Amino acid sequence: MKALIFLVSLVNMVYTYTMIVSWGRPTEMSPGSTVDQVLWDTCVKYCYNSMYCVLAYGNDSSCTLFDFGDVSTVEKLDPEENLKVAMKINNSTADTTCPTSISGSFPSKMRSMWETFTNSNYNITFTGDLWKFSYQDKVTQAGSNYALPYTIIFPDGHFKLKQSIVLIGYPSEQRWFLNIESSIGEVLFHFNPRPEVNEVVRSTHRNGVWEMYESSGGYPFTAGQQFNLTITNSISDLQMYINQVWFADYRHRTPNPAEDYVKLWVQVAVYVDSLEILG
Repeated sequence: MKALIFLVSLVNMVYTYTMIVSWGRPTEMSPGSTVDQVLWDTCVKYCYNSMYCVLAYGNDSSCTLFDFGDVSTVEKLDPEENLKVAMKINNSTADTTCPTSISGSFPSKMRSMWETFTNSNYNITFTGDLWKFSYQDKVTQAGSNYALPYTIIFPDGHFKLKQSIVLIGYPSEQRWFLNIESSIGEVLFHFNPRPEVNEVVRSTHRNGVWEMYESSGGYPFTAGQQFNLTITNSISDLQMYINQVWFADYRHRTPNPAEDYVKLWVQVAVYVDSLEILG
């Protein structure tokens, strides 16, 4: 296949991935995360280092990242179009021959309120001039008002100072999490209740590595009982309140908290009754 440019293998703390780069563009997709003023090679590395990115798209003057479940089809283009895609797959011994079927997976994610699995799997098949993405675990949780995983770009593109995320829901007996991400898919804030150890872990994931986590405050959730989680963006930290009671603060680990928080991600194993951005 003439459209293939190169394969590059990278290594992180958990998986070894291959980024397959070709001339192309996504044709069926949800809005991705746009990264400004980066070269193409940097765009590819951003996708690799972002925990759930499966596709980078652009060139030396544009970069858009798409997470797991966000893209369905990609069309092959001629080099004259000057638009590229980079698809993340599990490490392969493939040579420079473009495969007709490839796959990828991510470490441990929750599938539903009652079921867990060890990998989030997806497959990419090439037919004619199209790559087609299929996902095995992007499901709607029974009874929830939201299809989970649930992702949104914050209104006006940023989680602004003095704004609040208000999530009302019901936890299960399994882990769940809420992430606030940057425009390049880095997890700037990870909120992860862990009932099996009675703690709520908060951390940051950048450059493919989890940073030091915090877990003070105990475990204020009870399976099946409604909770109100409010996260407010203040000038120095993210302030967390559970059922209108202060729970913890998380000092910003990003240089511009008024602009850097771009995307919200809520993972399954929690029933989401309502989710609002206020302020």
